[in-house]
Amino acid sequence: MFSKNLIYLRKKSNLSIAELSEALKLNDYKIIEKWENNLETPKVIILSKISHFFGITIDDLMEKDLSNY
Repeated sequence: MFSKNLIYLRKKSNLSIAELSEALKLNDYKIIEKWENNLETPKVIILSKISHFFGITIDDLMEKDLSNY
């Protein structure tokens, strides 16, 4: 669910992968591509940054289909 939610939230916010990477202060935007393609899952500290950035909880980010809300 995480990868689907990340794509949804990023596109809803009109952000490119590079822009989101910059906003989260990540060194490499390619990690976001891996997350969106469900190849990797970020560590909890990064999940916290992502959820804070989008104003949602980590539980919602990981478990709910946010496109339905």
